[in-house]
Amino acid sequence: MSNAKPVSLPLANHFKLSNEQSLRTEEEIDRMNFVPYANTVGSIMYLIVCTRPNLAHAISILSKFMANPGETHWITMKWILRYLKGSGHLSLKFSKSDEEVILKGYTDSDFVGDLDKRRSTSSYGFTLCDGCISWKSQLQKTVALSSTEAEYIAACDAVKEGLWLRGLLGEIGFRNETIRLYTDNQSAIHLSKNPVYHDRTKHMDIKFHFVRDMVEKNIVDLIKIPTQFNPSDIGTIEQMKSKFDKVSCTKEYFTNGSSNSSARWSLLSICFRVGLSLDVDWALTFNLRPNTLSDLAFVCKLGLLISDDNKWRYIYRWIKGLMAVSFIFHLFTFCGSSERERKRK
Repeated sequence: MSNAKPVSLPLANHFKLSNEQSLRTEEEIDRMNFVPYANTVGSIMYLIVCTRPNLAHAISILSKFMANPGETHWITMKWILRYLKGSGHLSLKFSKSDEEVILKGYTDSDFVGDLDKRRSTSSYGFTLCDGCISWKSQLQKTVALSSTEAEYIAACDAVKEGLWLRGLLGEIGFRNETIRLYTDNQSAIHLSKNPVYHDRTKHMDIKFHFVRDMVEKNIVDLIKIPTQFNPSDIGTIEQMKSKFDKVSCTKEYFTNGSSNSSARWSLLSICFRVGLSLDVDWALTFNLRPNTLSDLAFVCKLGLLISDDNKWRYIYRWIKGLMAVSFIFHLFTFCGSSERERKRK
């Protein structure tokens, strides 16, 4: 592997692994006896526990075949080693924060992604002062009958981890604030606040409604987040490179030596360049430069999605006010020029 070509993803979406690819003949078994499959899984698991949450999903899949790995499983393992070779510069970053210490969690789930038992995968990650402190990607113990149920089960696992972290922070002197738990499934949020889908969810185990109890007691606040900004999404499904890079940098899970703010601002700049600022197109009608007011307004609007800091909201309102003043100024200028043209005629 020393001369292998690095890759940009820990697990590409063309890998579809199942028990059907395990060893069948004596010849295959003898050949795989000389392959250190279990040792490699154990070594990468050590990395996952310490500093590499982006590998959790890939290893959670490959570890299922440790008893009888096949050639395809070993090829996939070598793909992960190629990714490690090209991503050695990534690391978790922890820094001092002048803002209030608030525990934030992100949870996500796929739907029946396991090809053998048709179970879903739960994933969550918790950050403190924009630094990732806890993460997990694991196959669920029951078969979910809907994506809402799968997301709800994942939220239950995340709430239990969040309560433990909340208690730990309380023991070392921090106030027990409400846990902000972000998910990209609106139905799971409604289910946690009100049993509106009783006919579809009455079969669910009572223990999963533990989430609803924590929401009612204001211990946990379940909040909607767009999928493209949900970091825990990398722990459930294989990603395309562009989305993997975007989600990994959204909450600064990793850093390659640059500051947190530069990673965030580069993401906002990319989003603006692909034409997402449709709501400020009216400003461009009056020849305002796209890199001035409209650019700043859209950056602040995305800042509201990524960060809960109120400063984004104040700056966004201030810039929108400037855009309104500019609109009125150009409107009066246009009306005045039209009046002069009418009098001249």
